Amino acid sequence: MLLLSASSVLSATLFWPKTSAAQSEDRTNFSLDSELWNKLSLGQSHGFDRQSTVTEHFDFRSELKYEPEDDYKAVLGARVNAFSANGAAESFDADLELFNAYAELSGSAYSLKAGNQIVRWGKADEISPLDNINPEDFRDGFVRRRTDRKLPTPLLNLELFQETSKLQLLYQPVHVRSKIDLFNSNWAYFGSEAEPTAVNEDYSRSLGNGSYGTRLSGTIRDFDYGVSFLSAPSSLPSIGSLRPLPNMPAIDAPSLPELAEYARLTGQEIDLNYNRRQIVGFDFETVWEDFGLRGDVAYFSREDFYTSRLEAVSKPLLRYTLGADYSGTEGTYINLQFAQAIMTDWDEDILFTKRITNTFYTELSQEFYDHNLKGGIRGSYDINLRTYFYNPYLALNFWDQVAFEFGFDLPGGPQDTLIGTYRNNEQGYLILKGYF
Repeated sequence: MLLLSASSVLSATLFWPKTSAAQSEDRTNFSLDSELWNKLSLGQSHGFDRQSTVTEHFDFRSELKYEPEDDYKAVLGARVNAFSANGAAESFDADLELFNAYAELSGSAYSLKAGNQIVRWGKADEISPLDNINPEDFRDGFVRRRTDRKLPTPLLNLELFQETSKLQLLYQPVHVRSKIDLFNSNWAYFGSEAEPTAVNEDYSRSLGNGSYGTRLSGTIRDFDYGVSFLSAPSSLPSIGSLRPLPNMPAIDAPSLPELAEYARLTGQEIDLNYNRRQIVGFDFETVWEDFGLRGDVAYFSREDFYTSRLEAVSKPLLRYTLGADYSGTEGTYINLQFAQAIMTDWDEDILFTKRITNTFYTELSQEFYDHNLKGGIRGSYDINLRTYFYNPYLALNFWDQVAFEFGFDLPGGPQDTLIGTYRNNEQGYLILKGYF
């Protein structure tokens, strides 16, 4: 198993040698930070004989920083990822990759950062429609927090400051897609039950397929605002059209696994496309008494959908999110958000969604014992599609450099919805975090 024993991690972290900031400054301009994240999940297989399955995801990130001057910084980071299921050798998958790795030059009126980095736009937590710059790692599904799923990409990031406003210019020379298994995984794109079939991914890393965008942000009294534009290919694939065959029965309400099975039985290759779209957005954030208020609005020039005619279609889409949160003095946290998506050119044959969807997202938590113990729940519910995801958890933070989280991932919904594809993926988990 990949999971480190609690005793070894505790001994390594609790007694890790610490250096004061003054000592570090006298000795070197370098600093090294590392973070360990390991999730052990217990669920069930989805065949005829439902058996318990144990999956594990080990994620270790280390980052070396060099800061010789206040106006210059260089970062070199790497990430080790490893997956396994039931401890079987054939299920083991590991990779070593460059993570945050950039050089930054800054002054009183500008900041220029070049290299692998993560840039976040939008104010809404977890469900912002404007947070589209970086791809994500979906090999754990959508249950891992979005901030932890984000993957750095090569970017040229220029920020220009003037009093209370900022202009940001972004250029990404190559397209980097999100990481997701297509088959043979509980969180695979086509679901865990789909038999592997031939797939053709229309994916290019050429310089002509990059992304670019700009964002103007500022503050008027206590009101923070941002206006943005982004032109980028989608980081997740969409399915191309299939040919209906006269000797094959029609699919009444196809799910993603059924579409994959139809392609396999008819000998067709599934095209997966990463189509470019333009996104115009506005975001804001302010404070009213003890509450934080925020909102995002995004207009997508195209979103790709699939119809019961087995055809791929694209439609413009408007998404917006409104939210409020409250942080109490006794460790109480309440976050409530509402998101709506509106398709302006509806096609009755479109699958997996509706013309208008309304989703509620919430996170509630309470801390105890000097903030060392936290119990909470986060979840979402779409009242139109009847899909949901609940995540009750208990976090232990009694040590400076190690933390634990126990919880459950509980997705659900009709089979012919995207979240419903993973409705059988209920699992309990234990997460170990270490900071060095």
